[in-house]
Formats: sequence, structure tokens, C-alpha cells
Amino acid sequence: MVTIIKQAPARYRLRRMWANLRYGTHKVKGTPQSPGSSRVFQKHDRGITVQCEQGAIRLTVIAPDCIQVRFQPSGKFNVPFSYAVAKVTWAEVPFQVSETDDAIILSAPEIVCQVRRADSRLIFTDGSGRVVAEDAEPLTYRDGEVKINRKLPPEELCLGLASQPVGIDLRGRHYPLWNTDPGGTERGKIPSYFSIPFYLGVHADFAVGLFWDNPSRGDVDLGAAKKDQARFSASVGELRYYQFVGRNLEQVLNRYTELTGRMPMPPLWALGFHLSRWSYTPADKVREIARELRRRKLPCDALYLDIDYMEGYRCFTWHQTNFPAPAVL
Repeated sequence: MVTIIKQAPARYRLRRMWANLRYGTHKVKGTPQSPGSSRVFQKHDRGITVQCEQGAIRLTVIAPDCIQVRFQPSGKFNVPFSYAVAKVTWAEVPFQVSETDDAIILSAPEIVCQVRRADSRLIFTDGSGRVVAEDAEPLTYRDGEVKINRKLPPEELCLGLASQPVGIDLRGRHYPLWNTDPGGTERGKIPSYFSIPFYLGVHADFAVGLFWDNPSRGDVDLGAAKKDQARFSASVGELRYYQFVGRNLEQVLNRYTELTGRMPMPPLWALGFHLSRWSYTPADKVREIARELRRRKLPCDALYLDIDYMEGYRCFTWHQTNFPAPAVL
């Protein structure tokens, strides 16, 4: 079997390059700042707000195994808005707040978060007290950019971040959170068509997850800059993420999909065989393929038309010559 990757037309490639350059650039200025030491805290219905030297960190217990983390340099928190979160009302979860000389501690049934007094670093443990996730450095912010750096244990299997054109283990690479139309792809070519800022760290007897709830341009570095650290950043917007812990990958995924929504069952035809390539054109070619499938008694529920059906590669248009009567087709 021979796979042929067809090159995009020159005009289309130039337009794509221009759009990616225009909308895909953000230069951060200024000196990174961090919250400094943690001073006092206030308890609220589902967690605590920790006042720092600069700004505040809010911890909210979402579920027995999930805590939401937010940071605001101003120390003031508005009602959060998210494009990704589907479930906003959760059952009450019992939690406790305690203090030591070194930390302010929020404890839920299956996840515990310590805010270190000295520098406001966060350390997450499971219900047994085992460290499952830990800041390598204090969070930073500058010119709108927000960033966290996590310790990346050598035994942690790095998964997630949607469909990345690399191997199963994502360790050792940098992944931009910026959707790009690559116009043909190959193994290791990043970024690609879409990115989902959900990371899964899998160990032999537990798993962790981190959903970075910020839709702006950002990146995830999994041991590329520093092999023992993972970095999550966004160019603008609030620092907000959800930390998950579970006995296994399945538990973390179940909680994550409960938070962000699960796909409804598609119509029956969508579960059938679909035939797709770049590209079936003109309309007579599409009919020829459909006839041949029927002649060979090959079941097929859908034939895909790629950009060649468009007039000038513009969405919601039909090529007047190649597809003069799409409704008839």
C-alpha cells in the first residue's frame, strides 16, 4: 500500500502561513513574579482562599478526588467562566483545613493540597499521604502570562494532550497549545490541528491528571527544557487548573469527562464505514466511487469531500464547475 500526501495549493499555503503568523505570535515582556509567601487564609463553602504577599490562591474541592486551583495577582476572584467545563454544579464534599508551621493544608477524602508557607508552592498527596504531584518552583506571572512548573518523576508515563503526532509517551518534548493547519503532516511535526490541555501521568499503582483551563495560546513542556520538570503556561488569562488523582487511569478519565462533558451516542450511520481521502472530485468521480462500492457489496455510510468541493477554498461554498448541483448529488 502506497500513501501519497498531496501538497496544498500554493495560494492556500500562503494564506495559511499568513494567518498562523498573524494570530500565532505573543511576545511576553517583563520580569516573572511569584506570589511570595503564604500568610493567612479564609475558608469558603468548598475550600479556602490563601492570601499571599502578592495575590491570592483559591483552592476549591470539586469532587473527592479533584481540586480546582486558581491564582489572581489582584487577590480578587470573579465567578469563573470556562469554554470547556460542562458540569458546574457538584455535590458537597466534606473537607478539612489545617495548619502547620510549614503549610496550609486542604484535605478532601482522596486528595490533599498543601500550600507551602515559604513560597506558596503546592504539593498534592492522595488519601494515604503519598505525594502524587508537586510544584518544582512557585507559579509565575508577567505581562498577562501565567505558568506553573511541576516535578516530573522519571517513572511517570506522560499521556494526553489530544492527538499528538508522536509516540504514546509524550516525555521529552514541547507541545504548543495552539491549533495550526499544517497542510500535510508527518511524525513529530508539532503543532497540529487541535490541542486539548489535559495531561495524564500514569504510575504503576496510581494516576494523576491536570486540566489546564485556559483557552489562550500556551504550551506544555514535558521534560524538554528540564528533564525532571513539566511546565504549563498560557499567554494571557487566569491561572486555573484542575488537579485529579486516582487509583488508575480510568478513575482520572471518568472524573475529567464528568467535568468537561461526555460525547452523546452518535447516529447509527456515523458508526459505520466512512471512506475519506484528499479528494474526491468532481461530482462524477464521487458517483463512480459510490457505484463501485455497491457493485462490490462493500457497506459504506459516508463519503468525504475535502476542500476541492469549495469555490476558491472558501467554506460554505460549492465549486460551480466540479459540483454544479450538490443537492442532486
